[in-house]
Formats: sequence, C-alpha cells, structure tokens
Amino acid sequence: MAIGDWDWRDELAACKKRIFDLEVEIEVHKLEINRLSKSEKDTTLVAQALAITEDNLKRAQDHKRFIETKMIGDAGRGNTV
Repeated sequence: MAIGDWDWRDELAACKKRIFDLEVEIEVHKLEINRLSKSEKDTTLVAQALAITEDNLKRAQDHKRFIETKMIGDAGRGNTV
C-alpha cells in the first residue's frame, strides 16, 4: 500500500475501538483498586497498571486527533477520505 492509499477511515475505526477498550480497562482497574482497598490489600501493582493504561489512552486520543486532522486535510485537497 502506497502512502497515498492509506485508509484513514479504517485507521480511525481501529483507533476508536482501542480508545473504547482502554476506557473499559481503566474502569476495571479502578474497580479492582477499590476492591483491594476495602480488603486492606496492596494496590500498588494495579495502580501502576492504571497509570500505564491512562497514558496509553492519552496517546490513543492524540492519535485519533491526528487521524481526524489528516482526514480533514485530505478532504480539503479533494481526496476522498
């Protein structure tokens, strides 16, 4: 696939799915931290996993904005998106 043949719609759909999956994972981590806290157990590992997942979500959201910008730019140049 040449650079000009890139399908931004497919990339955007994949990115939106990744964002959704990360948001679900974040909620699971938060629930697990809450559960562990109530039973007075160590939450360190889950808290670290939560922080990493939140960072991954931020990167995925940035990537989504990049894709949307590329799609707008391509549409402005008369390319089909």
